[in-house]
Amino acid sequence: MILFEGLMQAPHSWTIIPPSLSLSRHVEILLAVNNTVLVSDASGVQDQHLTQGPFTRISVAPSGKVLALFTADGRLWVVSSDFQKNFAEFSTNSTTPPLQMTWCGVDSVVLHWEDTVLMVGPFGDWIKYSYEGVVNMVPEVDGVRIITFEKCELLQRVPDACEKVFKIGSTSPGAILFDALEHFEKKSPKADENIRNIRPELVEAVDTCIEAAGNEFSLTRQKSLLKAASFGKCFLDSYDSEYFVTTCQMIRIMNALRFFEIGIPLTFA
Repeated sequence: MILFEGLMQAPHSWTIIPPSLSLSRHVEILLAVNNTVLVSDASGVQDQHLTQGPFTRISVAPSGKVLALFTADGRLWVVSSDFQKNFAEFSTNSTTPPLQMTWCGVDSVVLHWEDTVLMVGPFGDWIKYSYEGVVNMVPEVDGVRIITFEKCELLQRVPDACEKVFKIGSTSPGAILFDALEHFEKKSPKADENIRNIRPELVEAVDTCIEAAGNEFSLTRQKSLLKAASFGKCFLDSYDSEYFVTTCQMIRIMNALRFFEIGIPLTFA
């Protein structure tokens, strides 16, 4: 039986950092007690001497390097696992502790109250979803699965490659290459102008379209992005197509597994 010196009451919340992710390379137990957090490992118990608590929820990022803590006054506090760096603070305007709080990938936190799911991004951006009743959230390396009585959904932050290509007003090489293909299909001279504008970054543009295709679930968008990548390759004197071929094979496998008769919604990550 493990005894924690000075612990006179049940902790408000607690979590575990496995040895593969902890700084000490031992199992670390984090307990929210009073206004602070106690960290216990094989060497003993250390008080972090915090004043922001009480913390009613604690969640560890998949990397083990970042923690999300929910305070009694309704603030989401994101801090390094050694409590030395303060990354973000977000007010939820709710003093009621969430039923569940987990990470969505490595840089977003998802909180669930009855009928509501709130996703908070790394720069304080947030989006709210409505659900009937209670749901169960299962964290994944690149998102979080939301399981209801009727369905299972995957919530994830938009992958960087997809954002570069499809963000409104994007001027990234990948977006310009994708636009060049559309102009080429319309027989517009703007296609040649776009290619010349990104000629020094054409390899980057091709790679971005390939990566975005791997992260897309839509078959139509997958084909359009791979077509744009293939179009861009035509203007390169030399390009290693191994990444293109491997991604096409992965997409084919993922689409087969995602088919409703199998129903395994794997992602590119």
